[in-house]
Amino acid sequence: MHLYLARELTPAHHDRLDPDEDERLELEAIPWRAAVAMADRGEIADAKSIVGLLRLARILERS
Repeated sequence: MHLYLARELTPAHHDRLDPDEDERLELEAIPWRAAVAMADRGEIADAKSIVGLLRLARILERS
């Protein structure tokens, strides 16, 4: 697994590829501290997402 920290993102243009037919994604902007708290409460259950959030928290809390 690879983790990437993307900063200063902008919305994609409408000419981008659509999600696959079996993908059901709902995008929601959540401040990172709130997302870590959600993971702590069990509201985020995906292990890859939790690993990424905890790594992000460690990076940002050091800076």
